[in-house]
Amino acid sequence: MAFKDTSGTAVIDAVLTDIGRKRMADGTFRPVKFALGDDEVDYALIGPAAFATDGAQISLSGTAMFEAYGSEAKNIQYGLNTFDTPNSLYKPILKLNDKAEVAAQMSGSAKRSTQLYSQYSTAGAGIGLAGSTIDTAEAFYLAANNETADKMREILTGSAAAGAPPNSKFFKFLEDRNFEGNKIIVESGLDDIPLEEESHTDPGTLWAPEMTLYFRIPVAIDYDNRIKYLVKRNYLDRHYFVMADNRFIERVLGPSRNCSSFKNFADGSADINFQTTVECAPITYFNQYDDYYTFIVDGIPNLMFDHGMYSYPSTKFSNLFGPKGTATAINLAIVKKLKVNSEGDRDYRYTKYGSVDQKLFDAKHKFDYIETVLYIVGATTDCRITAPVRIIRYSGT
Repeated sequence: MAFKDTSGTAVIDAVLTDIGRKRMADGTFRPVKFALGDDEVDYALIGPAAFATDGAQISLSGTAMFEAYGSEAKNIQYGLNTFDTPNSLYKPILKLNDKAEVAAQMSGSAKRSTQLYSQYSTAGAGIGLAGSTIDTAEAFYLAANNETADKMREILTGSAAAGAPPNSKFFKFLEDRNFEGNKIIVESGLDDIPLEEESHTDPGTLWAPEMTLYFRIPVAIDYDNRIKYLVKRNYLDRHYFVMADNRFIERVLGPSRNCSSFKNFADGSADINFQTTVECAPITYFNQYDDYYTFIVDGIPNLMFDHGMYSYPSTKFSNLFGPKGTATAINLAIVKKLKVNSEGDRDYRYTKYGSVDQKLFDAKHKFDYIETVLYIVGATTDCRITAPVRIIRYSGT
């Protein structure tokens, strides 16, 4: 179902599925509920800093709408949610973590660009990545086999060229079925620091009357406010749904609740230990994506606090600024036929769905790759985030 723009009149265009048409024909079609979403809206283009080429501010009402279609899968990815939590001004989000030591790195990300180019204006030259595509599009790189992982470490780690930043060649990528290596880390919680109103009464003087002053004070990022803003409002994602393309991904690896931890201490240290030892099989939870399985992984308590300090030490390890809820870590197990090394026969999927014999990192080494996307959803909050993944296989020289 979708809206049609007809000269100021809102018309709803409803396209029935096969089941809907059958029930319409036999007289049993009865709409009982509906959902609203804003998949068409790119909020980055709308707001105080968003202007069209003629200088006029972009209007939300001018956004194009998707056309309705008759698929049995729902076509709303970003739906309007209702939370039964009165007086709640702050809503949780999901956010990718790139600060933990074991957090995999996205190529093309702002942090990666800063790592490469901030210290030296010519750092991009001579570090083994000139003219490549690794830093042109954001994606997590997933090495398909040990040969590929070793080759990527050989090319992307080690000492950098003279004049380059010390870690300019270092790149944290994923490895197939690796329980202890780098992971995609996702956090759930508030990205804004809530403000609370406090009052102060000035007793006044002989010449000035008594006066009550009101101040809006940022709350402390501590255990009590985690309980107040997340736990008691039912904003705690104890589980996450991970949706992955079953043509390429056959299992998702999640953290063990008994062995994992994500917390910091007042002395500035932290205990970050994501043991992605739980191999998750697909479940029957329905999703709207063709060829996608749904997996469920556990979340562990996100106990990153500021411990009464005004320097926000929790953000040293966490990408969330407000009270934190939970975190999870994800690694992937790809379809076994995609794991063949350079001496074996290339699986047809690299040719059909991806690119082959690409010189991604230098002028010598060739790689095949397939690009896919993970959809990650908080099971309680229904907040969601996407994680682009590039499955990569070394194919020779």
